[in-house]
Amino acid sequence: MLVLLQRFEVDIRTHKTKKRQVMLVKIATYIYMGGAIDLVSQYGYPVFPFSFLFIGTSVILYGYAMFKYAFLKIAPPLETEDELARRKIATYEMRHLGMAVPVPKPRFESMLFRTSLPRSPALILS
Repeated sequence: MLVLLQRFEVDIRTHKTKKRQVMLVKIATYIYMGGAIDLVSQYGYPVFPFSFLFIGTSVILYGYAMFKYAFLKIAPPLETEDELARRKIATYEMRHLGMAVPVPKPRFESMLFRTSLPRSPALILS
């Protein structure tokens, strides 16, 4: 698992947010492996079982990575980063000129779980 995470982190196509997420998961995995200190007592050395600290810390880091970086987000992004940047630039320019702001057409997948109808008639017609 760590080898796969390392490959993912080194890949130049990986976004920097995803790289931060992979780094957190790798750190949490290394800390989780520290829980193996309990095995030392099986070989005759008296060691207090500190594995609960290692495992608890790694669970907290895994949870932080999941919630901070949307680790379990399975759906593909609606826009690529390039499309998002272009839309933001166009929105800024159109607001600067006092024009109506363009609204991206939603994909079918994003409409599956919509809980309310759009408020603007322009969104309904597009």
